[in-house]
Amino acid sequence: MSDISSIARDLINTDPALAAEVHRQILAKTSSIGFGLTAKEASVLEYLRDRARESEIAPSFEEIMADLDIGSKSTVHRILTALEERGKIQRLANRPRAISILGVAA
Repeated sequence: MSDISSIARDLINTDPALAAEVHRQILAKTSSIGFGLTAKEASVLEYLRDRARESEIAPSFEEIMADLDIGSKSTVHRILTALEERGKIQRLANRPRAISILGVAA
């Protein structure tokens, strides 16, 4: 019978992309707030929901940065990409401010 470290080593050697995804999932579970979202992702999603109630126009990256005290556009992009991958939002390619909130609570 194999121990967990040899299984992990084999996984890393045979499929590094899968190993990275498993690692990301483990980190998300240990540092997440409900439904696999990190605290920052949850705050951005709530912010987007609030803004959607106020206006039909989604906030720009700069507005998200300023209102949530996020340091860079790349961080906003990473968070929005993570929310999209988790099925919380949908963005249209090459359309600025085209963000739809998905799910029952949208």
